[in-house]
Amino acid sequence: MVKVAISYGHGVNTFPDTGSKGVIKDGVRYAEHTHNAEVGTRVTKILLEHGISVLELQSAFGQDVPLKTRTDKANAWKADLYYSIHANAGVATACGWAGFYWGISPEGKRIAEIYAKHFKALGLPLYSSDGIHPCQKGDWTDFHELRESHMPALLTENGFMTNASDFKHIFLNHEGSWDKQAIAHAKTILEYFNITYKEPVKESPKLYTDKITINNTALWQVRPLVKEFKEKGLKAYCWRVVDLPKDVMPQESDAYKFVIETDFKSAGALKLELEKRGFKVDWTAI
Repeated sequence: MVKVAISYGHGVNTFPDTGSKGVIKDGVRYAEHTHNAEVGTRVTKILLEHGISVLELQSAFGQDVPLKTRTDKANAWKADLYYSIHANAGVATACGWAGFYWGISPEGKRIAEIYAKHFKALGLPLYSSDGIHPCQKGDWTDFHELRESHMPALLTENGFMTNASDFKHIFLNHEGSWDKQAIAHAKTILEYFNITYKEPVKESPKLYTDKITINNTALWQVRPLVKEFKEKGLKAYCWRVVDLPKDVMPQESDAYKFVIETDFKSAGALKLELEKRGFKVDWTAI
């Protein structure tokens, strides 16, 4: 089984503790780790669905794990690939996505090229001409995760937090960017291992044709019913029989109407189940 060690850059405490690895925009603090965790956990889910074993080196929204601890864990686990997710910062005009690899690693360069290809296909800008950067010891690119990992490794810088356009994709999930980026990361890893990406199966929307109604019951009885049937995947809701003024709080004894919308096949069984509990139930078509 393919083994991938995935590193969600920094931790939930990094920006508050250091004042770096994040930005302040219009008085709101945006931590880089938020992006790294939001996108990274989506990548992990896709990889697991494709049969890849994943070791998360940093808990999503957890305290920052030291870089040495991360690489030591990946090396001890004997991962086939080390993959790190970050976002960049710089002058306001700097923008784009880039993959960094250890300069003497041909496999690192190969996955960096795959990464650049998939992010270019998303229509996102690449940083510099081709979006890939070799790293070396003693240089500003002397990144610990690339230098100390014993397997091919890629450190990805996914846009510049300090660029207005990139910011929207990094922090505001612009046009569903977190999911789109996660798929591009996953496709990068899958292609590197010659595994075909499989589109998720879209479920057909449920067709609600019938309505089960309890017309008059107390709030204290309705509240657990809504929770119970929602947890069963059904469309369940309630509303108060008599409207209250906005400044009046509802009471547990107030009368509410409880409704489940479902299909014809399920409606009969639901009606019988609720009647056995002592409720008077109406069954109508929608």
